[in-house]
Amino acid sequence: MTTWDTQQAEELKTSMENILDTSTIDIESIQSEGMTIRIGGKVVKLEITEEVSLPEDEIRAEYSAKLTEKLQRIKEALNEKMSEMTYMVEQNRQDFEEKEKELQERLASANIMPEISYDHAKAGLSLVKQHSHHDGADVLTWLFQGVYWPKYVDGNPINPKYAKRMISPVTMEIVTKKDRIVRVVVRKTIGLSKFEHYHSMDSSSDCWGQWEFPKRWNSPDDILSCARDALAVLENVNTTSPGNRNPSGLPRLSTLEQHILSGEEARNVRYATSRGDERAGIVEQSDRGEGHAVWST
Repeated sequence: MTTWDTQQAEELKTSMENILDTSTIDIESIQSEGMTIRIGGKVVKLEITEEVSLPEDEIRAEYSAKLTEKLQRIKEALNEKMSEMTYMVEQNRQDFEEKEKELQERLASANIMPEISYDHAKAGLSLVKQHSHHDGADVLTWLFQGVYWPKYVDGNPINPKYAKRMISPVTMEIVTKKDRIVRVVVRKTIGLSKFEHYHSMDSSSDCWGQWEFPKRWNSPDDILSCARDALAVLENVNTTSPGNRNPSGLPRLSTLEQHILSGEEARNVRYATSRGDERAGIVEQSDRGEGHAVWST
């Protein structure tokens, strides 16, 4: 179907005005060659046998005036309808352009959410759009529900009974911009305020030692792996780290050092969970091995 625009409508209107222009009608060209009359079942044809001088000019003038008047009314009616059509076409064009612009703006600001499966949710991963400290429609904030559980100080095991007292539910916040990971921070599960621990820096960053979080991600599984690695890093407290030696809600680092195991106890240490821990969703975390070395310098 042809799309009408304002220019086409105006051209059509001008063409119709030219067709209905009364100045192009030649009254003189209208001639009568006779007439026929139907009488019953017979047709009587009258022919001109003699011309008589009549006030023909007066008749032609009257006929021309009536014809012109009728054509003018038709012209005005058509012009009115054409004006309405022109206005409608222009209005539709403006509405279309406005909606097209609005759609383009929405598409430009839209952030296509990655596919988060139910298995990801069971693992503790969720996702929200944007972030309070990062601008842009392509910013995503990933939230991983985990457990902060320090088990070692400089690679030396902490007494499991004492370490268990430090178990804290936390949320790993991972901020991405397009396909880049821009920040990894530990936050409180309720309220998402900064969670203080032995390697927390300021209100918006943590110290990760020699461990570097991945700079790129391709799927939610990459984010999940990054969050788990970050929690594994925090299982070891490095006394040379420029972090917080007296974090809120946790024992002082000097107190923690008094509960380090050695000898046979250190070799046979095991960090188990109780039924109460399991009801809260806390399960025994496997030692990743490299967790001891990430804080070494």
